[in-house]
Amino acid sequence: MAEVFDRGLAGKILDSISSLGEVDCRIAGVTGFTAALDSGLGSTVKLEDRLVSEIISSSTCDVAILASYSSNPAKFHAYCWLISRRVKGKPIVEVEANSRVVIPVTAGAEDVASRVAELLGYEVTPRVSFEENIWRVGGKTYRRVLAAEPGDFILVNGIIVGKATSSDVVLVEENGRITGGVGVNLKLHGLEKLERLGFKGLASSKVSSLKLLRGVPPSRAKLSCKGTGVAMLDHEVRRIHELASRVEGVIAVGDDTTLIVADVFERYGKPIMGIMDGDADGLMALSKLPSNSILLVVERDDEAGQLVKQRVLGGKDYVEDSFKVVAEKVVELLKPTTKITIRLR
Repeated sequence: MAEVFDRGLAGKILDSISSLGEVDCRIAGVTGFTAALDSGLGSTVKLEDRLVSEIISSSTCDVAILASYSSNPAKFHAYCWLISRRVKGKPIVEVEANSRVVIPVTAGAEDVASRVAELLGYEVTPRVSFEENIWRVGGKTYRRVLAAEPGDFILVNGIIVGKATSSDVVLVEENGRITGGVGVNLKLHGLEKLERLGFKGLASSKVSSLKLLRGVPPSRAKLSCKGTGVAMLDHEVRRIHELASRVEGVIAVGDDTTLIVADVFERYGKPIMGIMDGDADGLMALSKLPSNSILLVVERDDEAGQLVKQRVLGGKDYVEDSFKVVAEKVVELLKPTTKITIRLR
């Protein structure tokens, strides 16, 4: 989703379709919203902490237009197909800017798709359908990851659970846990995180594949807003922009989480404390660290994060103390298991 902003195409698409009526632009991904900020569309795009299917279903819009620039257009075709299966009674149009096609994803979307294609100078092509991707056999649930490619990270609810070794990736769930897979090297640490954060089964989870969250951005937004207190983000980043706008600093737990949080907080000019154990997967092509941040490399970031939450934050996700006070408490608490401490000026 980020690349449609990075290539300057999101603004062009919005300008073009605005002639059809009022446009309400929403995005569900943190990285995509960061790209929207970088491209100067922060006041136009609204970030939602809901699934896209939920946003569309609850909207009063006449038609939903999903737009992207995908290095592998089949991924976006699959994404739109999955959404169409969850949304009933709402016309959905797909705009894939890389292949310059517009697709009427649902019945009743043909006329709008034709008008959008004409405005953009794109071609109208038929809907792309996929075989059933979830099935059950003998007490096990199977879920195929659509349009996966070898080398892709496999994510379940935003947690990396493995890496694809084939274009045919199937995850297997038994007794409420992912127990195996085909065409994927599973990551035990990721599976443990997924269960700890409340895995509710493959059928109700968001499953996706990607190689990078975002490449090197062509520009970076510079935002300014005061804040108080310190929040914690433990292997999740959904609330990152909302927190960045109101806290003084944040504790990020997890290698990739730290890199993502750091990159966003640098735009707001606010420090972070990153608790890592050195198992970064490399979701980000580039991450910039904010000034006055602290990075701790520990033996196990999961255990360290839980300890910090209980001992420093009193079991909460937010405290009103200053970032400096909280950070020094964390440094002292984790000193016995800290391998490396990095302080940025």
